[in-house]
Amino acid sequence: MELLTQILFTCLPFIMTIIILYLRSLHKAPEPAAPIPEATEPTHSAAPKEKKPAKAKPHTPTHPLYVSCVKGFLSAVADFDVKPGLLAACCTVRDRQDGRIRVYQGVNLRDPEMKYVQVKMEGEPSAIAVSPTGYSLLSEAVVVGNAVDKRLYLFVMQSKPQGKTLVLNHRFEGKHFHSIKSLAMTEAFIVSCAEEEDTEVVFWSYDGTILHKYDTNQIKNRVMTVSANFKLLTVAAWLSDARVVEIQYEKNSGSFKGAKPVMALKGHTQGLTGVAFDEAAAYAVTSSKDGTVRVWRTDVRYEVNEDPKLLQNLVLGPDMQTAEAVAIGSSALALACKGVLELREKLTGKIIARVEDAHTGDIAKMRFIREREEEFLLTVATDAKINIWHVPSSS
Repeated sequence: MELLTQILFTCLPFIMTIIILYLRSLHKAPEPAAPIPEATEPTHSAAPKEKKPAKAKPHTPTHPLYVSCVKGFLSAVADFDVKPGLLAACCTVRDRQDGRIRVYQGVNLRDPEMKYVQVKMEGEPSAIAVSPTGYSLLSEAVVVGNAVDKRLYLFVMQSKPQGKTLVLNHRFEGKHFHSIKSLAMTEAFIVSCAEEEDTEVVFWSYDGTILHKYDTNQIKNRVMTVSANFKLLTVAAWLSDARVVEIQYEKNSGSFKGAKPVMALKGHTQGLTGVAFDEAAAYAVTSSKDGTVRVWRTDVRYEVNEDPKLLQNLVLGPDMQTAEAVAIGSSALALACKGVLELREKLTGKIIARVEDAHTGDIAKMRFIREREEEFLLTVATDAKINIWHVPSSS
């Protein structure tokens, strides 16, 4: 006991020292807070708001043959068709999601502010054709190919108190299995052609009944063309020949009778990129990946096996290695590569004019049309407009 008491007395000062130090740490005064700086005026101006990039001004060709353009589309023009007094166009749904169908009435190609009626179609328009002018059954009607469901849609113009409007007449039940690339609309029928391995050209009545199917048997279709007088039809395809079909009509009623192969435009060594007839189906032009353009006389006696006559074999130079789109008018040829346009004399191939900046995108389709004793060329590319060009008269 005495030993324990002696040990406690010996350690007591040490224990008391530890307790005192612990109590002092609990009551330690807090460090003074850092002084709050006085408010001062900023020494720099506020960051400027980010400016939206200015919209690029639409490109306008400066060539003297340029007349005007049909504009106001929100995305690329997928296809167009023109007949005297009527112009129809449809837009893709890419870019800014347009997908509209427009019909311009009382067309004056020298008037840049032509009036139009439009409607938005569900899906994606891929091709369009407008009815012949003055056709009484469906005057001012358009047929449109839908890239989504591969069907045809027929729209008709109707007059309402607020003005004319496009109304869906009906959707065809039959369909292609690839996207519809080309359409033609006559008084007797509608004809459609799809792309790629869907090689059947289909003839339809206006109520959607399939009248006839013609298989090109050319592996892959690219684009179909029907002469303005609805007499001849052909397709630019993967193979090097353009097989021409005569469209036949019933004598009394003028209704569709059939389609009969009558000739072939041969001689290219690679697949075709384009083909077109003139208004009377007397001449044709073909273009190929082989870098040549051929001009043909097609008003021959094919019923007795007379072959079409080759008039020109134009070898394109380094400035235009391949004509990706072609058209043929009363006196001129139109050739296009990328955004470059060439006009040439139909019978000699001599260059009339060359426009380096006809479009900012690749030219995809061209059509000649006569209006008020003048001839015009309409061109469409991926730059969301249709350019209109004056074609000089032949001397």
